[in-house]
Amino acid sequence: MKKFLSIIVALILSVSGAWATDISVGTSTGTFYKDGSTEITPSSSNQFANKWVATAAPALQITCGNNDMVINSSDATDTKFRLHTDTYTMTAPDGYIITGYSITGYATNGTSKINDTTVGTDDASATTVSNTNLSRYTISFTVSGTANPWMYIKSLTVTVEPIITSVAQFSNNKAYYVTTNDRGAWFVTNGGTAITSTAKAGFAPSTSDVKQQFAFLTYGTTGVYHLYSVSEKKFIAKDNGYSEGKSRTKLISELGDNVTLLTGTGDTRYPVVAALQDGAYQMGISNGYDPAVITFWNSLSDGGNKVQIHAVADFDPTEAMAILEAAYSTTVEVTYEVYDGETFIESKKVVQDKNSAVSVPASLLKNTWYYDYTPSGSIGTSNCTITVARTYKAGVVTTLSGLSNNKAYRLVTERGTFTTDNGALTNTCKTGSNYTVYNFAIVYYDGTDDAVDNGSYYLWSVQDGKFVAGSGTNLTETPTAITLNALTEPLFKFQCGLNYMNCNASEGGFFSGWSTTDGGNKVAIIEAADFDPAPVIAALTNLAPSVIANIKPFFDAAGSGLFQLKASVAEAYNATYTAALTTCSQSTYETLEGVVTNIDNFNLPETGKYYVMKNVSNGKYLNVKSASEIYADVDSPVPGSLIRRVVRAEKTYFETQGKEFGWCYSSGDPALLDNAGAGKYAHFSITNPGQIATAHCIGNGEGSYSGYLSSSYYAVNGSNRVIDSTATAAASQWIFEEVTSSTAINVTLKQVGNSYYATLCAPFAYTVSGATAYTLELNGNQLDMTEIGTVPAGTPVVLVGTTTENPKPETINATINIASNDYQGTSLTSTALTGIYIATDIDAANATSPKATNYFLGRKGGVVGFYQYDAAKLTLGANKAYLSIPLATSSSNGFKLVLADDDITAVAPINVQSSKANGQFYDLQGRKVKNPQKGQLYIHNGKTILY
Repeated sequence: MKKFLSIIVALILSVSGAWATDISVGTSTGTFYKDGSTEITPSSSNQFANKWVATAAPALQITCGNNDMVINSSDATDTKFRLHTDTYTMTAPDGYIITGYSITGYATNGTSKINDTTVGTDDASATTVSNTNLSRYTISFTVSGTANPWMYIKSLTVTVEPIITSVAQFSNNKAYYVTTNDRGAWFVTNGGTAITSTAKAGFAPSTSDVKQQFAFLTYGTTGVYHLYSVSEKKFIAKDNGYSEGKSRTKLISELGDNVTLLTGTGDTRYPVVAALQDGAYQMGISNGYDPAVITFWNSLSDGGNKVQIHAVADFDPTEAMAILEAAYSTTVEVTYEVYDGETFIESKKVVQDKNSAVSVPASLLKNTWYYDYTPSGSIGTSNCTITVARTYKAGVVTTLSGLSNNKAYRLVTERGTFTTDNGALTNTCKTGSNYTVYNFAIVYYDGTDDAVDNGSYYLWSVQDGKFVAGSGTNLTETPTAITLNALTEPLFKFQCGLNYMNCNASEGGFFSGWSTTDGGNKVAIIEAADFDPAPVIAALTNLAPSVIANIKPFFDAAGSGLFQLKASVAEAYNATYTAALTTCSQSTYETLEGVVTNIDNFNLPETGKYYVMKNVSNGKYLNVKSASEIYADVDSPVPGSLIRRVVRAEKTYFETQGKEFGWCYSSGDPALLDNAGAGKYAHFSITNPGQIATAHCIGNGEGSYSGYLSSSYYAVNGSNRVIDSTATAAASQWIFEEVTSSTAINVTLKQVGNSYYATLCAPFAYTVSGATAYTLELNGNQLDMTEIGTVPAGTPVVLVGTTTENPKPETINATINIASNDYQGTSLTSTALTGIYIATDIDAANATSPKATNYFLGRKGGVVGFYQYDAAKLTLGANKAYLSIPLATSSSNGFKLVLADDDITAVAPINVQSSKANGQFYDLQGRKVKNPQKGQLYIHNGKTILY
């Protein structure tokens, strides 16, 4: 076995860096010297040295008194070492200490041994010596023996670590060992109350002993350090109880005193004093008044002051740093916990300035329109918890039984407070308003002024002295019963008719009816003042004025007209009605009110017939344009104005343009839905004789309705209010007119030359006046035009008209008249045109039939015809048609309408000659004639004949 001296130097992690160097002693890794100064060059003969210095840093040295390190090697890679009897010293370079070593050798005879003279190992037969947990600049050992006493060294390992020489080297993540030259190491007393020295405590210095480990902690960029006991998890502070004015130390849980790192001790081996500075005195280990205790002294060169500090272990500073952060940070973490009585609700942590005012986070302050939040506690210099008590506001009514006729209330939602400051029910949150909060009485009355279960609630504006009307917005002298719906929270919904009184957020305080529960109709009722209900009871006692105002118009108009009270119903209740004109109790009024609000008591549109709807507010007719656009914007009916009433399962649905009315909850909802039961059923509300308001059901659930169909129905205007809110609003009122053969339905034609053109497709049969209707039929590779008198339902045609006006207008109106008000469901199948009922995006190419091409009526080069569209698709308007023909027949230039004296002759590229030989009759302009007349010239089988 080869015998060699091996020195391995390993450095621990420090703040400024990390080093780890394995040094094998030899001529390639270090230099041997004879007599301490003469460099030795190894040769085949024995060489004698008394010093070795490592080439690589750190420059560890090994020395002996005589030249007793023997090198016998013929080259640098096969060096053998043996040590003669002598004392050998290993010395760490400046800035480092030796923290452990291990020597392994074997003797040439039984008398040789190795002794550790530094630590004190003495074994008569030892050939191996090791020590750890040291803190030494030098380590000495001896080789002894008699009779050829050589010790061959197999390995020599020395651990060298850096010592702290500046505060910049400290790390919060390391534990440090602090030792003096000759008075022991810092040590925590057994009681864990202070620090002393290992000498005083009777313990051996040991870097692995956690009681001898300390952290030097700093927070952020403060540059201030604090001493922390790793074992006790406490900070070290001065203890002023020591005699002679010289403080000793103590361990405390809070932040300790600052640590000052002083340099300039004059001893490179012990370069610093790490002290809790006490005026001119520094912390050190005493050898005088009370030997070996930690005291304070005023000399940097004292053996108990100057120390070695080096890292010995990793350290988790989390717990200690929390204390530093609390002390140095300008903020603290505050936990707000909300309780309702003993019940925990929720919490939130926030960062606030130290000693700042308590400020409950807004996210915890929920439902403040009926809850109060009261915090308790204060914010100091450390993290804390603030308890917040949640209680109902004073006067909050939590159950219906808590209401009293003798109290006035404030009605509050999350969007503001009810008021009638503008003459109608509104909300204080309305944009730009400066409304005063008004009080309301909620009077319960059953006709006897006793609170019994069959009574009703009435909402009364205290300041105005009027009832809130059934519409939920207007004020009136007439009592209108409302329904109060209690929610799970101490909140209520006020229901008038089908919908709830609701503050619409998008309208900034506008009051509307709404069929779902949201923040605008969840109302907190809060007691505000005493109230005398006598005026309300008086108004409820004799309701004759209300009969005259609200019931009489229906009885006066009773008859056979649409949405008029049936004459038979008026006759049945005439006696009750006549008496009520003079004196009327609440129960009688409610009976008569039920008569005029029951839709079955009125004349309704017949099912299967067509009607048009005229809006009372603007006098215009309903006009269906697309699946998302239905307006009242035409002065006379158009094809998109015709609707039919359909009844399924005793519920009414409206059909128009081949689809059924849907509902509109928001601007993105479709106005029209496909047939086969996809529509939403309608609820009629009659507030004036002969007029109707209708609301469509959301999800077809009983009592679940959107707003009422209005003159701006489904107009996409950027907010959710696309329909009117109440049945009484003028925009919600409609007059139904039955469509007859004399009802003029207008169609607009556009001018080209002396003629006017349009395409048309309607879901009902009709005749045309003011224009001529033509169908286009595919006949081989040509298109034939045929004049048609009565156009069947669903048949697309081309309309051509003229005018004698001079100058000629850009457009003219043709009139179509419904052929029959019975539903027409058949249509021609041989037409080449494809019709649509509502505005639709049509691809330029036929997506459903790749071998077909789409052409659209238009003008090109001043010529009217069917042409391809340049873009990928064209939005074709409601009740229009387009040409879709096979590619084999199609023309890239389109199909023009060929004119002779402004009369249509054909559609190019029809071959007129070939078309005349097919047995059909044609006039001299090339138009096919189904019923030729005697005495007229026609083209028949390619020849001109007199018929």
